[in-house]
Amino acid sequence: MTTLNQPINIGDFILVHSPNKAYMLIVMGTPSPSTIPEDHKVILNEINWHIPFKQGYWMPSGPKIEYDYEPDEPPHRVPESTCLCNEHLDVGSTATVDLAGFFKNAGIDAQAHGLTLIVNPHGRDVFKHYFNDRCPVCDSEHMIDPGSVPGNLMETGTNEDPKVRQPCPVCMGEELAVDDGTRLGIIRDLIPELWREGSYMSHEQRGQLRMEIAQSIRERYEFICHRLLEMGFLYPDTA
Repeated sequence: MTTLNQPINIGDFILVHSPNKAYMLIVMGTPSPSTIPEDHKVILNEINWHIPFKQGYWMPSGPKIEYDYEPDEPPHRVPESTCLCNEHLDVGSTATVDLAGFFKNAGIDAQAHGLTLIVNPHGRDVFKHYFNDRCPVCDSEHMIDPGSVPGNLMETGTNEDPKVRQPCPVCMGEELAVDDGTRLGIIRDLIPELWREGSYMSHEQRGQLRMEIAQSIRERYEFICHRLLEMGFLYPDTA
């Protein structure tokens, strides 16, 4: 579709994509919240992405999009000047226009075959159409060494082993990555208990602990696989 045929609110994202190009827009103004407006009454900005996160830019985080456009609020993380994207200028957003104005400024034929608008796109749509199925951080491996993530992007929870791969915070989601680090920390703390010197665990207690460790590992992979399915990704080798 090339018109807005669903309710629109300020702060909504609109993914505009064709077979060759994609754009991310944010709604800056609409005549009435949660209504289907006329296209020329919706005020939009095109916004660029930035990884690591930087105020005024958007960043994918698994199924969600992170964006902070309040100038008086501090960014969620310390901004870094270097962005993984070298294709855009160091500008977070373009001039404010309506939909027709955006099409005109971008040189887009609104009637072109294959042109589509998605309001508040799921992360899988963003990676498919905006990033052409390629994560700019992990190159679509989806599991990544925490030490190889740029800047302060990766929060590893309580995982202290940089050699253990975790979900990519960009294509799999930061919340999942942090949760996975916590799960790894719990598993790491449980395993030594099996062989701790001076332990007075009975055979049954040791067996229960083994089952607890196995259950924790199983739950970790279940959470990872669920996100892979949600995002439309193939199963990676997470061994």
